[in-house]
Amino acid sequence: MDVGAVDQREAAIVTDESQEQVGAAQHDRLRAALGVLILVTGTAPAEELFRLKGHDQQVNAVAFSRDGKLLVTSSDDSTARVWDVETAKPRLARPLPHNGPVNFAEFSPDGQRILTSSLDGTARLWNAQTGRPVARNPILRHGARVKHASFDADGKRVLTAAVNGDVTLWDLALSS
Repeated sequence: MDVGAVDQREAAIVTDESQEQVGAAQHDRLRAALGVLILVTGTAPAEELFRLKGHDQQVNAVAFSRDGKLLVTSSDDSTARVWDVETAKPRLARPLPHNGPVNFAEFSPDGQRILTSSLDGTARLWNAQTGRPVARNPILRHGARVKHASFDADGKRVLTAAVNGDVTLWDLALSS
């Protein structure tokens, strides 16, 4: 499968013949600019299903919810956005805001929360259905810009990586 042909102003989520989502190793080749996302699926040649427009700047990451009904995008426009895959429309009334470019976003294993990481020095936890910060421990503050964040398998801990080389493991039940 060749994803190199994707225009640099567009990102794609593609699947191979076995319907497996393209792995993280190809993520950098699927980066987007100007908030345009193409969703394609099936066997070659790929068929465009829809385009999502909403970000004002480069899209840095995309991720499906575990059930495949939602996806989240993160952007240099300091927001993450949640999309309904069936309708290709925003799922939330407002984007998830940060005070700097949002490098990464993903759903928790249970699909109830969204984790975002930003160059504003924070990782944040959001309610996936409402877009509101989670009631407890919504902001994980780093001493440097946060490049990546990820839930563990059960969603009870978060790992963050910052540009200064720090990697921090957060226990969501204990952090304040």
